[in-house]
Amino acid sequence: MRRLWAFPMIRICSFFLLGIGAAYVWVPVLPTYSLWLLFLLLGMALGCHFLDNRMKLSAYWTGTSIYLFFLAFGFVWTGMQFPKNNPHHYTHRLTDGVQQFEGEVVEVWKSNKKNQRYIVELHDVDGHPVKGKLLLLQPRQLAKLSYGEQLVGLGRFRGFQKPMHPTVFDYGKFLQNKGVYAKIQLRDSVLVRSAGERLGILAYGLQLRTKLTARLASLSKNDAAFGVIKALFLGDKRDITSDIYSDYQDAGALHLLAISGLHIGILMLILRYVFAWVFWAWNKEYLELVSVLVVLWAYAVFTAWSPSVVRAVMMFSFVAIGLILRRPNNMYNTLAMALFFMLLLRPLWVVDVGFQMSFVAVLAIVTIMPVVKKYWDPVTRLGRRFRDWIAVGFAAQMGVLPISLFYFHQFPLLFVLTNVLVLPFLGMLLGYGFLVVVLASFQILPPFVYRGLEYAIVGLNNVIGWVAAMDAMVIRDIVWNMRHLLAAYLVLFCVVRLFHSWGYRPLKQLLIVGNLVFLSQLATKIWWKQQTQLWIVQEYGKSSLMYREGSQLQFYSASAPNAYLMEAYSLKHRIEAVTAHPLQNRYDYRGKCILRIGRSDVVNYPLGKVDVLWLTENAKVHLERLLKWYRPNLVVADGSNFPDVVERWRRSCEKAKLPFHNTAEMGALQIF
Repeated sequence: MRRLWAFPMIRICSFFLLGIGAAYVWVPVLPTYSLWLLFLLLGMALGCHFLDNRMKLSAYWTGTSIYLFFLAFGFVWTGMQFPKNNPHHYTHRLTDGVQQFEGEVVEVWKSNKKNQRYIVELHDVDGHPVKGKLLLLQPRQLAKLSYGEQLVGLGRFRGFQKPMHPTVFDYGKFLQNKGVYAKIQLRDSVLVRSAGERLGILAYGLQLRTKLTARLASLSKNDAAFGVIKALFLGDKRDITSDIYSDYQDAGALHLLAISGLHIGILMLILRYVFAWVFWAWNKEYLELVSVLVVLWAYAVFTAWSPSVVRAVMMFSFVAIGLILRRPNNMYNTLAMALFFMLLLRPLWVVDVGFQMSFVAVLAIVTIMPVVKKYWDPVTRLGRRFRDWIAVGFAAQMGVLPISLFYFHQFPLLFVLTNVLVLPFLGMLLGYGFLVVVLASFQILPPFVYRGLEYAIVGLNNVIGWVAAMDAMVIRDIVWNMRHLLAAYLVLFCVVRLFHSWGYRPLKQLLIVGNLVFLSQLATKIWWKQQTQLWIVQEYGKSSLMYREGSQLQFYSASAPNAYLMEAYSLKHRIEAVTAHPLQNRYDYRGKCILRIGRSDVVNYPLGKVDVLWLTENAKVHLERLLKWYRPNLVVADGSNFPDVVERWRRSCEKAKLPFHNTAEMGALQIF
């Protein structure tokens, strides 16, 4: 650890990353003088460095000023990405009516059952120059748009509705992490006309990819294989079938469908071999380096500037510089430099799941591979190759295992079998696929050459499907939170360190960390069993209430519970048993009284104070009289009521100065 911290780039990247994380959590409103403060910190850092060289100032002050600058730089740079700190962002120009917009298609997403989906970079809203990304939805029957197409249209900007229950996936937050803050749903009657296409490097690369896709599609006879070929070599995953995607996920081979470090690493080795034979000049190292970098970055443009591809290309660019110029190259320093420049380009990539898994996988390979080689050293060359094939997949899976459990709640136990069956032939398959892409680019691809690639992909899909069919070997419904994630990486770090340098001190650290994690987990389990929650659920046309005590859940409703809601809630809160009950008019939990009144209920004005008055099914009540009689602390209207009735109740509560909660707008209500 001390040797790693000795690299300045690793220290700088750590503080820069800390600043990004702080800005993402707090979402600050930056003052106008924040840039001046940043320049002041930069001046202090340069001044301390100058005094250190001239007057032998303590290195402590120099280091502190530099790290403080990068901490503030990460915070300010990330804060500037949010709309509230950008006066030119289109969200400051939105109204409730129909508005004219002009923009450019920058991403083409996979269509759903109803709409085509596009990400549009806006340039103008109602005659005002603006910036920012928009999700554009148009019916599938309309003509498709292409990347770089300039659009002018009319539409109503709408924000993304927050999830009606906290355990449900927040799609709006997911899009905001990608810089998308609003959407427009186009209809047949709305005119959207093209105003030309932008000519640029990225547009040219995607146009070339479109032409290659058409050429390969004319030769393809297997749609499932063609979807995998597009994902593996063209960076387009839109045509992958749901069955193929599920098979790769269950077999632990989902990383093969996304162009990442594995693909770019093999491509770099192929390019080095080719250009080493092409150049014979005195400065062939520089010619080889420039050629490799140009091809790698051209491939990144060709694949639509995907975050995983850009990350891999940037990292292997540094690796190529060290390898080709034969200069000392530390992989941890290389990863830190790649991470720094990637986040400098787009700070919010730090919350992208693919970005996180790619970096952690490469970091795990760099860290765990030397340990595996230390304890497993076959005599034969074939045995060493076999060891490397197994170790690479094992190290990557161990690295991404905590993240996989945290986000996806499942883990395939047969990932080792998948690596044994696939990795020995993956290099040849990728090399052959890149050759097919090159031949297709020059329009000299013989049909039998493509047919060989298609047969190979069919075989790969069959192997993955056979492994995925062992459904019992996939562990599902694993619930992890941030505490589990951090504890898992801490334990993994201690285990790797112990096997890297066996001794008393690493063993003591592992035992201490293991005991602390065990005691923490035990205390959390005891605390969890004692927790209770009471929710009034939001469901349109229904009235529902949930009461959780430990791992037991009681669901009160007149109809069957929502399957998706129950699955999400049960997974997050480790529910072991769910019991259904009919709705009641009165609930008493933990000293709180909840009174429910529906359409058919007769109000008898019972004595006693009510804490929560729950109105359902458009109840015909004189609300002002009820408020005077029961004196509730809160009035709740759920999704079973009409909007006009709810609005009338809202006005009555405002008149009585009582808080009012409409679940159709504000989501489910947690009473305790």
